[in-house]
Amino acid sequence: MRISVIIPAYNAESTLAECLESVARQSVRPFEVVLVDDGSTDNTYREAVRFETKLTLRVVSQENSGLGKARNEGMAAATGDAYAFLDADDVWLPNKLEQGMKGLLKYPKTAWFYTPILEWTPDKENSTRKRACSQVSSLQSFLSYNPIVPSTIIMRSGFDYTWENDRNLQEDVGAYIRVLSRGDFPKMLPEATLKYRLDFGMTADAEGHVNKVMRAVSKAKDLGYISEKEFRIYQVRKAYELARTYKKRGNTEAQKKWKAEAVNNAIHHGNKSNPNKEVKIIFNSDGSVLKFTIKDDGPGFDFDNLPDPTDPQNIEKPHGRGVFLMRNLADEIEFSDDGATVIMSFNLENELLKEVQKEKEEEA
Repeated sequence: MRISVIIPAYNAESTLAECLESVARQSVRPFEVVLVDDGSTDNTYREAVRFETKLTLRVVSQENSGLGKARNEGMAAATGDAYAFLDADDVWLPNKLEQGMKGLLKYPKTAWFYTPILEWTPDKENSTRKRACSQVSSLQSFLSYNPIVPSTIIMRSGFDYTWENDRNLQEDVGAYIRVLSRGDFPKMLPEATLKYRLDFGMTADAEGHVNKVMRAVSKAKDLGYISEKEFRIYQVRKAYELARTYKKRGNTEAQKKWKAEAVNNAIHHGNKSNPNKEVKIIFNSDGSVLKFTIKDDGPGFDFDNLPDPTDPQNIEKPHGRGVFLMRNLADEIEFSDDGATVIMSFNLENELLKEVQKEKEEEA
């Protein structure tokens, strides 16, 4: 079984050497490495050719066309029996190809495989942790939670699969939906063999990434791979996933999201879009807590009895979404005046203490 490693790279000189070194250290040697230089303007090519003595390496150059087209070009150039994909900013553990080879031989009727990942921030090595991962057994289970990261995929070369070429769309999710909709389900191999670099490349722009994902899923809907209802379920869940990401990062983008949601709620639901009614916004901080108070002139609402917006039967209903987002983004939320006033707090001191404690544990 000959495995071709396919690596798309664009301006990857800062991470490519570490990536290629992880391929060179595999316990099962790859048949070949096809690196697609996607129109880089830095020293990506120079970094790549340094590994010609360690690997059977071919560099394919193209004009800058995006990640999807680069992977497709790599597949077209590869000559192995299977493809193993790796992004230029990720790193494999030494047994990655060995595990993949065993999977290919053990499950001859399965066309593609994936594994869990280890989330990784290079300057915080002790923070590496395994991300939750589940077996994709249906299209619905994938829409509920997508565990498939491209750098974990191993795929038989005869499998009918194409990455999305349109760089305005996320290159993987639409391609996954297409093959899942026809019943071609992958097999999850249990061991995490990928170190996935966080807050780098596309993961650094969480909102831009989600927008590209949703455009790809919208295309899948238009092509008939998923229904309108399935699209709405995925749309809402990605919004909540983005909200959790902002809160976890603790950056100012989170404040923009929950503050905008609260103000929009006050205007549309509280004041019923009446231009003669006011929305008051009060901000204060004592150095450890940021607190925002938003008050409208409306009659309020029953904030303790709202529908669960994550329930599929409520996907198309507008009620409850804003409060759900606010509860997930703020550390504390209070309602008064029968819901006409909302107070949201962010505990800055707690986050600082967590970082200090984390640093102490790393030093120990």
